[in-house]
Amino acid sequence: MLKEFLKYFSLIAISTFLLINISINLVYKDKILPNVFIAGINVGGLSTSEALEKLKILSPKNKNITLSSLEKEYIFNSNYFKFDFDAKGSVLDAYRIGRGKNEFENIKNKIGLFFTPIEIDYTYQFDSELIDLEVSRIVGEEKISGNDAKFDYQGGLVIIPEKEGVSVNYAKLTNTLNEKLAKEKDVVISIPYYKRSPEITTSDLNLISKDVSSKFLNKFELNFFEKKRVLTPREVFSLVKIRKNKDGIYYDLNEDLLKKLTFELRNIVDNKPRALVTKYEGDKVLEFVVNQDGSVLDEVSFRKDFRNKLFAGEYAMNLPSIKIGNNFPKESYGITNVLGVGTSKFVGSINSRVHNLALAAEKINGTLVAPGEEFSFLKTVGPISAASGFQTAYIISQGRTVLGEGGGVCQTSTTLFRAMLEAGLPITARYPHAYRVGYYEQDAKPGLDASVYYPSLDLKFRNDTNHYILIQAEVDKKNYAMKFYLFGTKDGREVKITEPQLYGFRSAPPAEYIEDSSLKPGQVKQVDFSASGITSSFDRTVIKNGEELYKDNFTTTYSPWKAIFLRGPEKD
Repeated sequence: MLKEFLKYFSLIAISTFLLINISINLVYKDKILPNVFIAGINVGGLSTSEALEKLKILSPKNKNITLSSLEKEYIFNSNYFKFDFDAKGSVLDAYRIGRGKNEFENIKNKIGLFFTPIEIDYTYQFDSELIDLEVSRIVGEEKISGNDAKFDYQGGLVIIPEKEGVSVNYAKLTNTLNEKLAKEKDVVISIPYYKRSPEITTSDLNLISKDVSSKFLNKFELNFFEKKRVLTPREVFSLVKIRKNKDGIYYDLNEDLLKKLTFELRNIVDNKPRALVTKYEGDKVLEFVVNQDGSVLDEVSFRKDFRNKLFAGEYAMNLPSIKIGNNFPKESYGITNVLGVGTSKFVGSINSRVHNLALAAEKINGTLVAPGEEFSFLKTVGPISAASGFQTAYIISQGRTVLGEGGGVCQTSTTLFRAMLEAGLPITARYPHAYRVGYYEQDAKPGLDASVYYPSLDLKFRNDTNHYILIQAEVDKKNYAMKFYLFGTKDGREVKITEPQLYGFRSAPPAEYIEDSSLKPGQVKQVDFSASGITSSFDRTVIKNGEELYKDNFTTTYSPWKAIFLRGPEKD
């Protein structure tokens, strides 16, 4: 009997609860359940849109935010982080009450609301990217750098001891700041830190110090035929990095310094193939040969070999290279036509000047300039010094004609400049002389010269054709004549060069006499020669397929030049 009663009572209770749930669902369809408050405002029985409208009376209270470090405080205002109420989020939280996945809990919550109200914590919104930005700044400012133990080279090997560091716990600070901004009025946080223990210790380095001294405190020779680059002990030491993993200490290479070294070694190893036109007729090339292979640094092999030899304690290696030149078909270079010719005379040059202009021409002769490449006179010729074979001859320096290394090289650059003009190539760097030089006017008007001075004044052109350009030089020492040819593939461009217009003639200043005690009384020696000043101007127009490709104006103003004499002191 009791069992039947309990069964009957249970059915009535369940039915009652279901009936109440259905009734509440019908009454509060699409509405927040009764007795629900947000920040003290009753939003029960309201739709979400009605609740949002009612919450407009709220405005967020400004918060002060203080982040305290070991030595200072970082103070912000919540407005800086675009702090505001998240009305939509709060209303959604209110609407979800009694609408969860567990239906029994839903019924319990719905009935309970008629007896006990529920207060929803108001949610807030702010710019988390700004928080990340400020926390990152604080991490950078508060970082107390520790360091691993390391070797230093001070004429010998010394060990710099390790030091423990401290850093801000970025994740913890960011999470704490986000949590407290959403819940509390004013925010005060002690910035959390963590210790940064060094990986490499003094005891680690003591174990390898003898090995490091024997292997990495010596000179290291990098050889390429007659050329070489000798690394000093300091340079060798700087190229080595000490690292540590789970297996212990090991050696590695400093990648940044190795890249710089590799770039430097390219200047030693990289050498373009040289070519020669052996026969041409008119503007047609009949015979062309690559008469000297070029080479490029084999960087992969170099890195591997250098690492192996250095870490094995060896002190020298030959630089590996890849041969280039005759491995390409001759036709691929496109050397089929004469593009431009430049000539000059140098009658009256002393022997050392003739030697220098011929040597510079020899260094350029046979150069192949790839499509799109910029040719540099100075880069091709290299340093103009006694060490590279140049002799002393007259040069213009600091307003005087004086003896200096490489005098006469400007004869070579001037002749090449004239060929570049005729070929219609874009000239990207050219500097005229400050004063007129008689050699360059033996077969041309003033204004057709090009000065070079290592390493600042250069002569350059860009190969804007689709094929290689070959630069070929001829020096006739017997007749004191020089000629440059530019060979390539004609692409239809026409070149028009106007005759130089000369104006603004200025007489040379009066001669200057300087007393020189090394001369006998009354003896006079001329050390500089006068030249009048003048301005020269000409135009070059390059046309291709009926359209103007380039139009250049070359205007040069030459200053007048006075004669200078040395004179022995007068007799008392």
